[in-house]
Amino acid sequence: MRWAERIPLVLLAGIAGCSGGPRAAGLAPAPVAAAAAAHDLADQLGERATLALAADARLERADSLYARDAEVIAQGQRRSMPPRFAGIEAGGEVAVGTTRVEVSGELAWTLVEYRWVATGRDLIREAHATLVFARQPDGRWRVVHAHSSLLP
Repeated sequence: MRWAERIPLVLLAGIAGCSGGPRAAGLAPAPVAAAAAAHDLADQLGERATLALAADARLERADSLYARDAEVIAQGQRRSMPPRFAGIEAGGEVAVGTTRVEVSGELAWTLVEYRWVATGRDLIREAHATLVFARQPDGRWRVVHAHSSLLP
């Protein structure tokens, strides 16, 4: 005799009703969509941080990435013009290593490890930067504070 033949039909129907198969599938898209949107925003902000560093290596202002009253500190010194980030100067390129982004409401912070490599010279500088982004009234995310320092 098979085991299912020994279980009353009502009990089997109750067990099948508790499985949650079709109902659980209907709840999944909202959290998945929210997670995907957060991941996309984190990617965008990581890219904006990379663009800020790359522009700095080219000594370009990249004002569209920064809020009008952004404060930038490199090696303990306030900087308002490129190069804004520690270790960067004319005649080199930036290579971004790891990037980590945290978003909380209308603020986000990006932690970046980068290297500045002098073109044609045997010189490499390693540094860390933290860029704080805020959503502006126009909906765009811009840097409101950045701090960078060379690794010892």
